[in-house]
Amino acid sequence: MPALRSATGEPGTRDGSPFGGPLSATLGSGSAKPFTRKVFTELPYRIEYSPGAEAHLRFLTARQRATVLDSVDEQLLHEPTVETRNRKPMRPNPLAPRELRIGNLRVYYDVEEEPEAVVHIRAVGIKERNQVRIGKEVIEL
Repeated sequence: MPALRSATGEPGTRDGSPFGGPLSATLGSGSAKPFTRKVFTELPYRIEYSPGAEAHLRFLTARQRATVLDSVDEQLLHEPTVETRNRKPMRPNPLAPRELRIGNLRVYYDVEEEPEAVVHIRAVGIKERNQVRIGKEVIEL
């Protein structure tokens, strides 16, 4: 891997560190493309897990827990009310008005816009055919 160089081609950076500043560093011959970052115009929602949802997460494997937590952060942090292939409003039920699908895993959540933008995670379960196992409880769909 080529060494980091400043915009003038000198090793080091304007701040004196040997690692390169975020704006002045390029790799190798200067043909490096600038870093791109997705910019969101609205403020992110705060995500809150109910005590029940935290208990439901304990019934999942470590891999499933990591998948759920990563997907919730990725999918629900900025636009949780926008319907997509994996985010759906549900028919009236006792769990929650919305569902996030992650493979065979399901996250049931509610969105509050006022006074603060918050996503409330109500339940987490595993879908098996026409049933969802949430903790030790099996719910027929």
